[in-house]
Amino acid sequence: MKFWLAGVLISLTGVAMARIVARVADGNTVLMAVIYILGVALALAGLFIVTFGMEKETAGRKK
Repeated sequence: MKFWLAGVLISLTGVAMARIVARVADGNTVLMAVIYILGVALALAGLFIVTFGMEKETAGRKK
């Protein structure tokens, strides 16, 4: 699987967790905060994977 595609899917999952799933736990603020923090961390991890995939792809090319 391409690194950029996996990174985009992971980032979108993290954003969905932070924006949509965290709002479902509206009554429990601790659970909402934990889901939000995990979602943001997942989104950032996905962006890191995207940059890693782009770096790996361009490493073999000469500029």
